[in-house]
Amino acid sequence: MIKLFGRLLKQPTTPTRAKGRTLHTTQEPLLQIKSSRLDHYLLNPKNCSTQQLQDAIREYWELSKTNSVSNLKSHIPNNNRFFNGGENLQIDDSIYNTCPMYRCFLRWELIRSNSSLQRKFMEIGIPQKTVLSTTVKRISDIFPHLIQNCIAYQDIPNAVDLFIWHYSKNPDRLLDENMIHEITNSIAYSNPLKPEHLFSKFVQFMNFVTERIKTYEITEQHALQICANALSLENDALLLKKVLGYVLNMPCKNSNTVRSTQVKALYSLISLDCRRNNPAGVLLHWTKVRELYATISNHDTRILYKIIKLFTKQKAYRSKCADLVSAIEPEHFVNNSLLLPSIINFASATHNFPLATKIMTDITMYSNIDTQNKILKSRLFLSTLLRLHLTFQDSIGVERVLKEIRKEHGILTSADYQVIITHLLKSKKTDDLMRALTLSQKIEGFKALPSIITIINYLTLLRQDEMKNKKLNVRAVIYNMILKAHKIDPAHKDKMWDILASIFIRSLTTYKNTTSIMWVNNNKGKFSSIDFLRHCYENSKTKRPKDITINPFASPSPRDIILKISASNVVVILRTIAKEASCQRRKDVFLWCMNEMTENGMSREEIELDWNSMQKHQIRRSKDKSSNGITENLKEHGLKDFKRLLLKI
Repeated sequence: MIKLFGRLLKQPTTPTRAKGRTLHTTQEPLLQIKSSRLDHYLLNPKNCSTQQLQDAIREYWELSKTNSVSNLKSHIPNNNRFFNGGENLQIDDSIYNTCPMYRCFLRWELIRSNSSLQRKFMEIGIPQKTVLSTTVKRISDIFPHLIQNCIAYQDIPNAVDLFIWHYSKNPDRLLDENMIHEITNSIAYSNPLKPEHLFSKFVQFMNFVTERIKTYEITEQHALQICANALSLENDALLLKKVLGYVLNMPCKNSNTVRSTQVKALYSLISLDCRRNNPAGVLLHWTKVRELYATISNHDTRILYKIIKLFTKQKAYRSKCADLVSAIEPEHFVNNSLLLPSIINFASATHNFPLATKIMTDITMYSNIDTQNKILKSRLFLSTLLRLHLTFQDSIGVERVLKEIRKEHGILTSADYQVIITHLLKSKKTDDLMRALTLSQKIEGFKALPSIITIINYLTLLRQDEMKNKKLNVRAVIYNMILKAHKIDPAHKDKMWDILASIFIRSLTTYKNTTSIMWVNNNKGKFSSIDFLRHCYENSKTKRPKDITINPFASPSPRDIILKISASNVVVILRTIAKEASCQRRKDVFLWCMNEMTENGMSREEIELDWNSMQKHQIRRSKDKSSNGITENLKEHGLKDFKRLLLKI
């Protein structure tokens, strides 16, 4: 007799599941053929390879959907001996121990089988000694033993599927909380080759459990372990947020361990969304983590720096940034090498002269000896100070800072050059534009790239009449600048190329009535402008940086343009396309943008907050101090039509 549950596998792989179609009547003959082939392999396991067996199982699943939790059929009739529990029914122990898909197949067949087949399994396959050292004597014992067997073999996704299927089919039964604990424990302490699959099953499992048991919470120990393991999911931002959501929703109950874990998780999410230029995600995470410490000064200054830096760049979030800056004590930020420059940059970006004056006063009052000797002479501080003096037209201050830079560091950095060129461009004078172009030509190597992209950004925002007034061949200037950048960085690894992609997409939009129609007409070809934007994105999102179109503004074949799409610019690009879709009343493209944002790590709540922050001043200027406050504000002032639209993604 060959037993079903013979030995335990130490490190099995996770079974893959084919995406099948719904079974229709016209497919039943094909299903019979596939199950007949599988039946032959199952009854003659020595006459086929493991791969042949797996392929046959996969084909059978594809048609029968018997591995789907949404298919609640107990038994799908077949004319085959194996499926109907014929006399030749046997389980190959060696294949069972080495093939996860085979194990999953047998468990699914057993749990869905009619009672006669289940009894046959009990006669020949259910072991006399299981993990719990008990014998299966009743059909009602089969389900818990299948779960135990999944856990023993580390087939955790299969355990989740069987659990959900069993209780979905029997909705009146109370969930077994001991079983829930065992499955959660297995998830927490497993070390899978594909953590994404395991944690997606964890989310599915927790959604099902919490729907049935509203008050259910995972244990502190499980929460800590799951949090530690889930932080490896950076490539799947949305899944990471869903997993950590169950950790973050746990009450601290005066547990410093839980609080520390929640802080670590939220800091990780903030860092992730900062890298992805997702300010809505950062704001939601920040409002949650802010509550966990009594004062702002207790928070990691590196996180505060990242938040201020991102919110400074995003106009819709500058009021939130102002709230954060005002909450930081002067003696705290003045003596910090990251916070001081970031707050100075915020004052420059918002042209906030009172804040700039206060910062300079605070430096005089609160800076310690170490700050005066190191921070106030650092590259970063002097570059931001140069920007501040240029912003407020303080020529004496500019000369003093430039003198200090040369004294302490000898030469200007890329940031210094970019600050000077930005200042020249802001005057909007033709002479200053020519000075900026001349200066950019003198900058060598990678230091030139930030200045190049700053000038390209400026030129693409010029209207047709402005181009004529400046008597400048804008296309030629952009061509030469991009060519120089390509010679410096032929592999296109620098973030300049990410920014260039965002600029190009924006140059093809009309929603602000500021873009030159020249770019739109010359690049879209036979597409409508919004369809061309979507095509550019779709055509580019899977391409490598080295394969991008060097100069998309002068491509002979617009249809073949390839842009550099990366984690840092994908949300920015999709937001731009969504704005244009809204302007052109293209609901189909707008919904597509929302779906793509979700695919790239934004939750529905983040998408709703981001769009409303751009559209509604009540959302931008609100003084919400908690995530619940943001939710309530969105309910009261948010765009109702947009919320209904989100339900469709």
